[in-house]
Amino acid sequence: MDPNACLKEIGEQLTQIGGEYDRVTELIEALADWLNKDGFEPDENLNAYNWEDVIPGAYWFYCHHHDGQWSDEYRLVCQLGRLFKPGPCSYGPEPDSGEKMVYDDLVRLWREKNGIIEDDDDTDDCE
Repeated sequence: MDPNACLKEIGEQLTQIGGEYDRVTELIEALADWLNKDGFEPDENLNAYNWEDVIPGAYWFYCHHHDGQWSDEYRLVCQLGRLFKPGPCSYGPEPDSGEKMVYDDLVRLWREKNGIIEDDDDTDDCE
């Protein structure tokens, strides 16, 4: 699969209900590998996430959701870290950005995979 097809499928997996967390993780790893080795010219007509949003959004997600130094997610943090180097005061994706959308979509897929149901009730039960 070429990088443009990979990026297109990442966008499809992230935006659909029932997207596959493991598949999108494989695709992000493949994209990072291409970028680390050769880079690529994105297709101008590509209707998908921009790789410049996918890499930092994924970096922050895997930083916050890895299972320790020996996990696949931690290995991916290291691989993505060769492409994205956050500033010393950074702690997560930029608010209201494409990278935040990627981050949020990855959180949703991760929750679905792990059977975590989000509580939509924002009210405080304490009175």
